[in-house]
Amino acid sequence: RTTKQGLASERPFRGDRVFWFANEVARRVARTYPDRSLLVLAYVNYAEPPDTVRPLPNVVPFLCHYAPADYSRPINDPRSEPNRQFNKLLRKWAKIAPQTTIYSYVSKSMWWRLPRPVLRPFAADIKYFYSLGLRRYYCQSSLTDWKLDGPLYYVIGRLLWDPSQDPQAIADEWIRLMFGLAAESMAEFYRSIDESVRKTGRPYSDHPPRDVPGLYDRPLLDQALAALERAEATPADRTVHDRIAGVAKVFRYGYHMIEALQQRHRFQTTGDPAALRAAREAGEKALSYVRVREAVRLVESFQAVIDLGVLATGFGPPEKKGGRRCWNSDETGKGDGRAGWASFVVQTPRTDRPLVIEMDVWGTSDLHHIVINTSGDGRSAASGSVWTPIRPQKPLSGKERWETLVFRIPPEALAAGKPFQRLGFGGSDSQVWISRIRVRQ
Repeated sequence: RTTKQGLASERPFRGDRVFWFANEVARRVARTYPDRSLLVLAYVNYAEPPDTVRPLPNVVPFLCHYAPADYSRPINDPRSEPNRQFNKLLRKWAKIAPQTTIYSYVSKSMWWRLPRPVLRPFAADIKYFYSLGLRRYYCQSSLTDWKLDGPLYYVIGRLLWDPSQDPQAIADEWIRLMFGLAAESMAEFYRSIDESVRKTGRPYSDHPPRDVPGLYDRPLLDQALAALERAEATPADRTVHDRIAGVAKVFRYGYHMIEALQQRHRFQTTGDPAALRAAREAGEKALSYVRVREAVRLVESFQAVIDLGVLATGFGPPEKKGGRRCWNSDETGKGDGRAGWASFVVQTPRTDRPLVIEMDVWGTSDLHHIVINTSGDGRSAASGSVWTPIRPQKPLSGKERWETLVFRIPPEALAAGKPFQRLGFGGSDSQVWISRIRVRQ
């Protein structure tokens, strides 16, 4: 069977296989080391409890709160569908294996170091885990931004010793002891960030380009920035100012990167090139404070979108061929064996008429066809999504020159009723150089 939970539903369920094997290992290890335990992740397509086996007492499942997950609300909040699904898993594990450990993503590396106000839901989760009889909690956390996220770490650490404590009182203590005379302004700073997400009520997981647009209330982010500026201006000793500077550097990056993602979303929905220029400007300002790998790639892609004329991803850095600036579909380089896959999205006012794609391609490129996501769900072909290959009206010559390939896509290949169409090309370490993509109906 396939897994039924959230993102894992695309993959075959492996829980019985994983925990049968774990039991066999643990049983044999226990003959020599009866006091040892075997820790085993319960993750993605084996996050559900197995059907045919039960973990032995010395097998400790590490249930990962990864997918499905909604970090805007506590796990037992029924208003959140992803958390409702995860809570169902959690209660099953607590029943069949009381030794289950929660694997918590406290410092979410995939959140690009953006503001992530999860103190309230994480505190509520710890109290809930305790009520279910669970006594083990593991945090994945890099502590890169410990100054910014300090209240969160402090609250979690204290609640793990005593879940009955008041989380807000713990956070207030941390802010007071860390920031001294600037504590009042810093308390308002943290409170405004928290409220900026609570006010919108939107869920979010681990994908900023998808989750950030509309997530934060902008006036409250402005209020947080103003409070931070007051803290910076507060007379205090050097230690306190260094701590505030650590918070300010990361927050200012996040403040501008949020704007970049908002403007990118506006471009996606309206096609307004001014939005893309605004996204690039905000992104470059964000990177002047902190350079996060994923954010750097996104901001670099804005120039590709401006040059190519469509919303594109997966391209490498800009190159020069035949006097033109161009973009290679293989962002990692030739010869590394990694698939050079690129994709782009185009607007389609009508899906009952043919779509014509014109691509200016370097003549020696490995481009024989493009594919269009006919099912319109954006998933991979391996997970059952339909991608229809479309060949150009005339192939490339193989010569060192710029040529225009024309692809005529019939209505039956378009994603019916969708205002945007997703297309892709490349793969298998292919090298495809594009300088411009034009679309017409």
